[in-house]
Amino acid sequence: MQNLVVERLNWEAMPNMGEEALDGYSEQDRPMFTRIRDCLVRYNAYEIFGLYLVHKHFDIADDEEMVEHVDFDLSVVEIYPVKRDHLDMSAMVPTNWFFVEGRGSRPVVHIAQWGHLDDLQGTETKPLSDKYEACFQEIYQILKSGNSLSRFGIFLIRNQFRFEQEENQLECTDHDGRRLKLTTQLRSSDAENAIPTNWLFTPTAEVAVNCCECARNSGGHLGYHRGKAS
Repeated sequence: MQNLVVERLNWEAMPNMGEEALDGYSEQDRPMFTRIRDCLVRYNAYEIFGLYLVHKHFDIADDEEMVEHVDFDLSVVEIYPVKRDHLDMSAMVPTNWFFVEGRGSRPVVHIAQWGHLDDLQGTETKPLSDKYEACFQEIYQILKSGNSLSRFGIFLIRNQFRFEQEENQLECTDHDGRRLKLTTQLRSSDAENAIPTNWLFTPTAEVAVNCCECARNSGGHLGYHRGKAS
């Protein structure tokens, strides 16, 4: 993209799940979410991109990238840090990123997670192409005006597995092993002990659907592919 600059992010500055510094969604964010939804609908991109809460679960080194690894036979996704020089970045696709303020009107993109190109069949594989630049410029301005550039980022919607209506994903965090594991389970939500982390947008009055939740103690993740409204 001509007007979006991609830079390496500072992992140390990213809040951990469970920290007081993590500023999650509240009803005060609904007008901002509505503006972002309207933008995505206008650019016909609401089925391609969603919004996520910028956070981490464990320490990540400056020379590491968070990478998704998909086992299609077991319907499992594992996400863990990999040394950047061990990756063929030409075969990687950004799946989570957020904007920081650059010079003038030029947003800076910090990529927080990557997927393997071969694992993303049927998904947009060039999410940071010029095709979406105008859309991202507008979302950047919306988040900036809401003082939320450091709170919310963009995630690439990818449907790697088939889920039944009563199923969702459970993400478990192995802090010592620095690994996240997503598996399919029967849906169960503990709203008092979970914080929404991902939202899909709809062209309806519902505006957004919470599609992923994380335990407040960062010990697990409840993911909703068909979830409750924010």
